[in-house]
Parts: sequence; C-alpha cells; structure tokens
Amino acid sequence: MAHWLGPYAWQPNNSMRLFEYPWAYEQLGNLGRGLSVIDVGAGMSGFQFSVAQAGHKVHAIDPGLAARGKGWPCDPDQHAFLSRVYGAPVQLHPTTLGDAGLADGSIDVLLSISTIEHFAGDDLEELMRETQRVLRPGGYLLLTIDLFLDLVPFTTRERNDYGTNIDVKRLLDGCGATLLVGTPSELHGYDEFDADRIQSNLSNYLVGATYPGLSQCVVATLPDHQGGV
Repeated sequence: MAHWLGPYAWQPNNSMRLFEYPWAYEQLGNLGRGLSVIDVGAGMSGFQFSVAQAGHKVHAIDPGLAARGKGWPCDPDQHAFLSRVYGAPVQLHPTTLGDAGLADGSIDVLLSISTIEHFAGDDLEELMRETQRVLRPGGYLLLTIDLFLDLVPFTTRERNDYGTNIDVKRLLDGCGATLLVGTPSELHGYDEFDADRIQSNLSNYLVGATYPGLSQCVVATLPDHQGGV
C-alpha cells in the first residue's frame, strides 16, 4: 500500500505546498545535478524523497517532537521504511543541524520548506552559524518561509502557536548569504517591505487555506573562494 499511496501520504500539508514544492523542485533543478542537499525540518514530508529520487544526496535534519520550537512527529523507523520503499536514500538526522555531524563545506544546498518560522531563537542562531560552516563556498540556500498575517508587522502580536515572522534579511545576513531569487518588497525584514502593500494585495497571493499566511520564497548563495557570488 505504501508504494501505491506515494511519498506525500504520510504528513498533512498546508495548501501553500501546492506552490512551494513545485517551485522548490524547479529551483533545485536549476542549481545542478547530483547535489549534496540538507533538508532542514523535513519531518515525514514527501519532498525529501522526491529530491532523492532525482539523484541528489539528501540529509534530512529534524529533531521531531524534541524541537525547542514547534515540532511534529518524525519516526526514524517509518522514515527508513519509506526511504526504502520509494528507492529514495535519505539519511535522517533526528537532531538539529548543529548536532548532525556534517563535515565543514560538505553541502551544496541547504533546503528548508516552511520550517524556519517555527524555530526557537537559539535554534535560529545555530542555523545561521552552521549554514556558514556546512555549506561549500558558493553553496546555496533554497528556502520557503511562512509570513503570518496575524502577527507583527500586520498586528501587535509577536508569536502564534506555530511560530513568528522571521526577519529574512537578518537571516540571510547571518548566514553570510546574498539574495539571488526573491522580491525584497515582499520579504519581511527588507527596507522595501511594506506591510500595508502586502495586505492591500492579498487577492493576488496564494493565502494558506488552513491558516492565514503567505509563503516567502528565497534562493541565496554564499561567496565563492574568490569572495564573489
């Protein structure tokens, strides 16, 4: 039955994944073939298995319910079973990125689909440090980050049950990364970002059906050996 149900049957998905997964898959294909990829917050999602089936070497990073922020169940035995059934060799690290034991400069792409906004503050700081360590020079960040419409800067509330609105510019600066794909006027934390403009254009965006949020989609890169992009 697992074979026929497919890899996307094992974790409930927000409606925004209808855009995020195809977008991320296309962007990853533009970055190259046979890449070493870490999927931060992969959980039991099907996307990690699709990435592995495409020929990339995938490390899934997820502490599951042990996460200090918002976490979801991640069963290592079931994960290994699905990896085997779908012919998608994903290596699960049931911990945070800092404790995953990845070598310096060993990763081509850090991928994360709607996860970073769930992080506790300490885990976000760790992610920024570890990204600079594990990504190779010229490596990439491929991220989707939820923008909650019920939190600052749209209301006075700082945090909801799922997380907080991340300062995307601070995140990329903390990773030492340069934005390649993404619109600063629609990315929280950039000077160009205008909350009123976002609210007044909601009819043009894909808003989450189960929770009021948008998806901020970003590709960024670290400097290469010569210090360039």
